[in-house]
Amino acid sequence: MSHAKYDAAPGSGAPPPPATQAMYQQPVGAPYQPPPVGYGVAAPGAAPMAPVAGAPAAGMPYGGAVVAPVAGMGYQPPVGGMDMWQVLATLRGVIVKQQIELLEVLTGCETQNRYRVYAMNPDGTMGGELLYAHEKSGCLERQCCGSMREFDMFIDTIINGQNWIRLHRPFKCTCLCMNRPVLDVLDPAGNVLGGVMQPWACCDTNFLVRRQDGSVAFEIKGRCCQAGRFCRCPCAPCNRVVFEVFRPGSAAQVAEIAREWSGCVKESFTDADKFSCVFPDDATPHEKALLMASIILLDFVLFERKQNNNNRR
Repeated sequence: MSHAKYDAAPGSGAPPPPATQAMYQQPVGAPYQPPPVGYGVAAPGAAPMAPVAGAPAAGMPYGGAVVAPVAGMGYQPPVGGMDMWQVLATLRGVIVKQQIELLEVLTGCETQNRYRVYAMNPDGTMGGELLYAHEKSGCLERQCCGSMREFDMFIDTIINGQNWIRLHRPFKCTCLCMNRPVLDVLDPAGNVLGGVMQPWACCDTNFLVRRQDGSVAFEIKGRCCQAGRFCRCPCAPCNRVVFEVFRPGSAAQVAEIAREWSGCVKESFTDADKFSCVFPDDATPHEKALLMASIILLDFVLFERKQNNNNRR
């Protein structure tokens, strides 16, 4: 699989993406169809994108129906009768929790990572579970290559257990500016929906989130001088590591990804992490999916315990 379009630097002279003027919608009751090339890029002066079916009407959640939270369960997204792209259109953010691997705790052997994705409540707390992500990788490569290993991450929906998207990361022996980490986002049929890459940076940690056509949708920047990068404890400011999200060419922050304190036991004995992601107000469902995918690459590159020191940049 070629990664040339993700490795190209912004402004390298690549042809501009095709313009689209309407939001891509999944046919109701039909098998999944990937978005057209250039999806998510609005033409200059184009009319506002049409809303996804099932998206909230102005001022009212979920098309005008007020959804009451279930006692003790927090905010519950109405996934029944809606596909995951429609659900994403209604969400302000997600919380991603890596599961504790008991075998890894007891033996010290690197196991396949698993994550659970939850809706974010309006107050920022964790809501209902949406997705389950599970890694497929080789045992020998996990032990020898650590966080640089090749893997496929299958992300399945909780409502029916079907595969929604797949993340593929090729093996990269990263050293300074060479062989930088990349992650492809694919639909169940194997069509590329976009990707994430980590360009070289001397101090800060940066990621580029790219659309299907290779154009940059977001730039993620993690400042190096954060206490949480060097000291993990439940007290601020050591309990969070913040990654700011920008649109390319803009200095205005539009979203935030944060690595949160996950508890004393998890922090002391495991590498199971917890992340929160607040989406940009103008993000399309596919852009939100790409931001969620960036959390997986970010976790592997920065927060896996068994990794090469050169990959911490």
